[in-house]
Amino acid sequence: MDRSLNRLKVIFLGLFAASCLAVLGYHALWVWPKERCEKRGGLWAAKWMKCGTVYSIET
Repeated sequence: MDRSLNRLKVIFLGLFAASCLAVLGYHALWVWPKERCEKRGGLWAAKWMKCGTVYSIET
């Protein structure tokens, strides 16, 4: 019984650590670059994950 509880504890801690890393990766790859782009006045293209600059036709 004690061994199975320890195994479950390790499994749940591993799942928690993996989910924390997944959230951190999501923020590092999608959320933070979008915020930086929009903060400096650009437009974020999610399809290509790039920051674009809008130019007026008159220029």
